Amino acid sequence: MSGLNCLKKTKTELIQEFKQFYYQKAAPLLPDYEAKRGKEKYNLYLFNAIVLGFIILALFHFSQIMVCIGGALIFISFFALILLNPQNKAFVINSDYEMVIKEKLMPEFLSLFGNFSWSKYVVKDIRGIFKKFKTLKIFPITHLFAFDDLILGEYGGINLKLYEIRTGFRAINLPIVLMFVIILCIVAPIYFTILFSINSFIMNLVSIFNKNLGDALFLIFQALIFVFPPILAIIYAIRTAAIRCLMAEFEIPKNFSGNTCIYEKAATAKKLIFKSKNGMEPVHLEDIKFSELYNVFSTDQIEARYLLTTAFIERFLNIKTAFKADYIRAEFSNNKLILVIGVSKDLFAMGNVSKKTTGKTFVELFEELYSVLELIDTLKLNQKTGL
Repeated sequence: MSGLNCLKKTKTELIQEFKQFYYQKAAPLLPDYEAKRGKEKYNLYLFNAIVLGFIILALFHFSQIMVCIGGALIFISFFALILLNPQNKAFVINSDYEMVIKEKLMPEFLSLFGNFSWSKYVVKDIRGIFKKFKTLKIFPITHLFAFDDLILGEYGGINLKLYEIRTGFRAINLPIVLMFVIILCIVAPIYFTILFSINSFIMNLVSIFNKNLGDALFLIFQALIFVFPPILAIIYAIRTAAIRCLMAEFEIPKNFSGNTCIYEKAATAKKLIFKSKNGMEPVHLEDIKFSELYNVFSTDQIEARYLLTTAFIERFLNIKTAFKADYIRAEFSNNKLILVIGVSKDLFAMGNVSKKTTGKTFVELFEELYSVLELIDTLKLNQKTGL
């Protein structure tokens, strides 16, 4: 019977336990949660409207019409906040309602699957964790990143870590963007004043020495002063791959002598670039369909073929389907199997300030975690011999 063998439970039994959890623990909390979430949602929208009004005033203070628009937006939004919160002299906006409900429900939900813990954000040694990821050959080139959910635990003797990561501009939250725009509005005049001062100083030096740059050289010089810095910023943004992905790290009792990587071919790679192969050679597998979709490189051809069995390939593709992933990558290194699952949605989500939490929310959460744990059973990662 299909199920999580290491738990010695069928999927039907797990679903029954899941239903019991939902109707006894989750469902009774949702009405009160939804009432508070709805109120906070409008508080957040109105607060953002006030911030937008101040941004308009800062950017278009020279325009009487825009000043009126910005002022009206601030006044109306502030007045609406007072009406929406009549009993509060001061209102507090809690925009992370997902955190509120997960703190109450996530520990008990995870207990259905064994010994697991959850935290919303990775705070401890965040730089060290990211540095470890960047040593992987399957991790995308990126400069901006943020961690969301972190699930740690043990299943069938396998230590498992699940990191939900946002990179590129997906790692920047709306409040940070608004702060950045405000700071940019303040700094921009100073920035251009300094540039004009530098430009004038250099041009005066040129005139003192009676030098004539010529039209072409003059244009090049102006471009270096005023155009080159924004171009650098744009290049930086382009090189920052904006993705959301799940990193699944399995510590398994197998010591790999080689380093084997699987990654999607160019058609699905987008801006993700496979890093230096460091002596790796392409592995040609008999599975034609798989070879059409994925590249395989390894420092050990024999070990790579030993690892990439029919069972692994089948489950590898099923994981992509289960998560509706844009792409999926894998790397065998030392005693670890690491998957990078590229997704466009927020995984392990229980709603947020602008999204309702329903029974479907928990069903999706169940299926996502189940599909990861099933990988351990299917590939027999907890066995010391064979895959």
